[in-house]
Amino acid sequence: MDEPKVNSLYSKFTRIEKFTAGLMLLSGLLITGLTYDFVSSTHLQRSVNAFEHKATDTANTLSVILDRHTGLLSGMQALYHSSNEVTRLEFYRYFQSSEIEQNHPAAAAISWNARVPFDRATEFENSVRTDTSLIANGYPNFTIKPALKENAEGIVITYIEPFASNESAFGFDIGSNPARRAAAHKARDSGAVVITEPIVLTQDSGSTQKAFLMLMPTYSTAKPAFERTRRIEHTGYVVAVTRAAEFIENSEQENFSFFQVLDTTSQNSPVEDRILYSTGVQTTTKLKLETVREIHFGTRTWQLSFQENTYGNASDQVVEFLILGLGILASILAAMLFGSLTTSKRKAEQHAEKLNINLHKANDELKRSNADLSQFAHVASHDLQTPVRNVISTVTLLEEHLGDSADPEVIELFDLLARSSVRMRTLVSDLLSYARLGRDAINFEVVDLNVVMQDVLATISELSLQTGSEIKLGLLPNMTGDARQLNRVFENLLTNAIKYAHTTRPAVIEISEQDSDPTFVKIRVTDNGQGIKEEYQDMVFEPFKRLHRHDEIPGTGLGLGICQQIVERHGGTITIEQSTEEGTTFLLALPRHAHKSKVS
Repeated sequence: MDEPKVNSLYSKFTRIEKFTAGLMLLSGLLITGLTYDFVSSTHLQRSVNAFEHKATDTANTLSVILDRHTGLLSGMQALYHSSNEVTRLEFYRYFQSSEIEQNHPAAAAISWNARVPFDRATEFENSVRTDTSLIANGYPNFTIKPALKENAEGIVITYIEPFASNESAFGFDIGSNPARRAAAHKARDSGAVVITEPIVLTQDSGSTQKAFLMLMPTYSTAKPAFERTRRIEHTGYVVAVTRAAEFIENSEQENFSFFQVLDTTSQNSPVEDRILYSTGVQTTTKLKLETVREIHFGTRTWQLSFQENTYGNASDQVVEFLILGLGILASILAAMLFGSLTTSKRKAEQHAEKLNINLHKANDELKRSNADLSQFAHVASHDLQTPVRNVISTVTLLEEHLGDSADPEVIELFDLLARSSVRMRTLVSDLLSYARLGRDAINFEVVDLNVVMQDVLATISELSLQTGSEIKLGLLPNMTGDARQLNRVFENLLTNAIKYAHTTRPAVIEISEQDSDPTFVKIRVTDNGQGIKEEYQDMVFEPFKRLHRHDEIPGTGLGLGICQQIVERHGGTITIEQSTEEGTTFLLALPRHAHKSKVS
């Protein structure tokens, strides 16, 4: 070979080797990136799920409190419907016996608001002033506030407890406010509980604190069936007065960066007037979690907005950066070692070719170089996997260091990192085996395939027992070939059949001779596995071609490629004879006789 052609050939080798080293580095970085992305996504999803769960719990708790208030009002309504007249003393005793302050802490007050026509206002005021059923002196200063307008009808707070903290609201006509009057009339006509829009209570005059009223109508008889009758027999309302802050605090809601309750029943009022409760500062940054829930109660709809500006924790970030750092380090070291191997190989071959002037000397040098390369490949195989073993050891030490205090999810992530490292180590080992097949000599000798298969069955016995697989072995012939490499072929085929077993049945594998042929030994390997679709049957023999993700079925995608390379170097073929959902049959055709020599 003249020198220009040699240089051109080595230049081509250099480009291929550089490409392979770069591909190896990129593959390692890709695996690291995918692992990091998976772990980060898992942490983020966990934070999102926890955030959504907290929001749902808060909304559900608020709904439960509203339901409990409705139950409280229903009990008071029943009190009025079962008595011709409920005195102030009876109302007070009901309040005390119900332990409302303990059982309904979100209710700032409960009251009964009497229906008072304009023409009975003076009579009504006098009756309250002289009411001594609870206090001996009565209420001499009682007056309706504000005074009723001519021909108007008031909804006057007549009984209210606890009285001391709500005395300023005593005698207030809630019908004097158009919004409250509208809510009261809706309750009167429907006979159901109605919630007002956000308001400021009379007793909280001068405050910006929002509250709401829950009104349930009372009638002179049990709830009338028709709206017209309800208007005639209507006597007043039992009312639960609730301050928004106390209502939210008693919901045991989690601490969010931002939390708001907005009344969206009507869009006519300004937004700031419809905000029932708000805490924190809403942010527009993209690095946040936010969600919305709605509570529908009676005729009102409340929109609950939740936001958290931070999520995740320090331990999650440590795990993520550990995976990223160790993965990048392992990828760089593997690529550097591979580059060192290929550079040394190229230099040795180039040196041997330059000595071609003296053929015998060149042959001797080439033999020496090949021996050195074989030794170097063995050493490199060990060195390439050392960084990965260090990663596995580091993860194991970290798990032992954390011990029982470690979060189960952290341990799971360490296991994921260890499995990824083991996969990289297996990939490097299979790559070297695949590359070495082209250089190793075939030692042809008479081989008893029955003995070969017994060795294979012994090797995979543990895997077969673990999976409950059944292997049926027929009588096989003798042939001329390399027993060690043929062992590799059948081991790969049986291992693949077990790994790709059908999900609903254990693997059953049959190995038998097809027919008597003086030229070729034809062996069938049949399984009852998942089958291989026709469009993929040629692809499976190509290196790195896999039909399943690694997390579904582990492997490197080199097994069938190695089988094909060994069979073809023996002068034979390996094909998929048939494959359906009932299983797959591989057909091996190997020369029955060959020269007993070493072929490289």
